[in-house]
Amino acid sequence: MTSKFTSLAVLTAGLLFPSLAQAQPFSFNFADDLRAASLQLQEDEEEEEEDSVADERKAVESGRIEKSGPGTDDDDLASMEQFKTNRTIKVLQKKNFLKIGRGEAGAHLGFVSNDPYLNRYLVGLNLGYHITEVFSVEFAGTFSPDFGDADFKPVTRQLRDENSVIPDISKIIWMTGATAQFSPIYGKIAVTGGRIIVFDFYGTFGFGLAGTSDDLEAIDCQGREGDPCTATANQIHPTTIMGGGFRVAFNSSVAARIDVRRLSYVEVFDGVSLQLKDYVIIQGMGTIFFDTRRK
Repeated sequence: MTSKFTSLAVLTAGLLFPSLAQAQPFSFNFADDLRAASLQLQEDEEEEEEDSVADERKAVESGRIEKSGPGTDDDDLASMEQFKTNRTIKVLQKKNFLKIGRGEAGAHLGFVSNDPYLNRYLVGLNLGYHITEVFSVEFAGTFSPDFGDADFKPVTRQLRDENSVIPDISKIIWMTGATAQFSPIYGKIAVTGGRIIVFDFYGTFGFGLAGTSDDLEAIDCQGREGDPCTATANQIHPTTIMGGGFRVAFNSSVAARIDVRRLSYVEVFDGVSLQLKDYVIIQGMGTIFFDTRRK
């Protein structure tokens, strides 16, 4: 940089004071010095350009600036796409359990949770088909055995034996129904050993039939022909079914469910009275998935 300023000074002096240059007592060739100064100035500019290029190359390699110029756009795009690929984080893995187009068959055990007078235990079978991942239809049949006085709750015994009050003793004997199932929410749980358990929540709605039987002895009905209580001792009721549940799939074929359903129907009591029955049924079930499509 010093030689550059010296050359410029000599050149400027020569232009401004030509007479001074000619008056020097020693030999001085102004034309040669001017040429030398020009060459020195050109060399200095080339050195600075090389330094600038080297600095820019280092900056590009260190990532402080982006590459520019012809032929680099494709490389930049490829590098950016590779960076995005490497930085992608898979939060939710691919779903490894599919229900669409598959059947689901199982058995269930349950009980009526809100009958104030009776213990009613349920056992049955269910068969369903998953039209899509979130929508399915299901058919179920349930039987409830009659254990006589063993079905009575303590309050029922007290009312009948001590207070001489006759409660409404109507037992559900069997049920059947067809329901639609909607399950838009699902998730996964990682367990010991690296296994993944899939679960989902579902809602259900449908219609069915329920068969009931009155305990004639408990309601103090003589059972004679023509008595109103005898005429309505055994009935079949159209019912509505609403509820929901939780399903856990342990692998591609085996699952378990907890199901809560609300069963509602109108019953005729003692031949004349209409009573709305509204029961909450809790049941657990084990199911097996099977393919229904031809392979």
